[in-house]
Amino acid sequence: MQIPLFSMNNLIVKSKNIQRLYIKSFDIHRGAIYLVSGKPGSGKTTLLDTVSKKNKISNGSLFYENSDIYSSSNKSFNNELAYVSQVCKPRWFSVEYYMLQVISKTNHRKDDAKKHMNKICKQFNCSYLIDRKIRNLTPGQLRLIMLAAAIAADSKVLVIDELEQHLTKETLRLVMKILQRKSNYDGVSIIASTLNPELISSIASVHITLSDGRITSVRSNMKRSRNRRSKR
Repeated sequence: MQIPLFSMNNLIVKSKNIQRLYIKSFDIHRGAIYLVSGKPGSGKTTLLDTVSKKNKISNGSLFYENSDIYSSSNKSFNNELAYVSQVCKPRWFSVEYYMLQVISKTNHRKDDAKKHMNKICKQFNCSYLIDRKIRNLTPGQLRLIMLAAAIAADSKVLVIDELEQHLTKETLRLVMKILQRKSNYDGVSIIASTLNPELISSIASVHITLSDGRITSVRSNMKRSRNRRSKR
């Protein structure tokens, strides 16, 4: 039996004594795309922050590859996970420096990191942004650069909060196509949240709906996803 990538049991996350998340029992498996939807305040970001080790759980258990997630060092865990949050504070450094830092985090050598950066920027048609300063980007440009860097990092796990944020429909379709390829061919495990599941659910292996911090429905296309991978 395959060991889950993440395993949650009676997991509770509280903030200021308010329960933000309660997951009775749920597993996230390798090489699949998990889509998390729900209204604002439903617990999507809290769930993503929790599996990304940015939140401390108040009760229950959270396992990563069959070990307590908090037993591993933050450095080793962060080397295996790339996280695109909804918020990124503008920095003074260049787009190139930012992207190389993100890509190099997953043990790419400098030359390899630059190769990955140039390849993803070509795919996203954003090579013209490489020499710009992060602080001078528009919200849409910054979001695209954050996504490009995280995807190019080739991490074991890729977490994206509100996948469609600041993206045009055309760009979103391109991002979805690349994410599907990363999952199908490279075995990257992807966990993404959305406010508009109708735009993204076509690529999801598993679609989770949250309400008030609880899972209210789970729809799985795992069999179809595996068949698609086996055909290729």
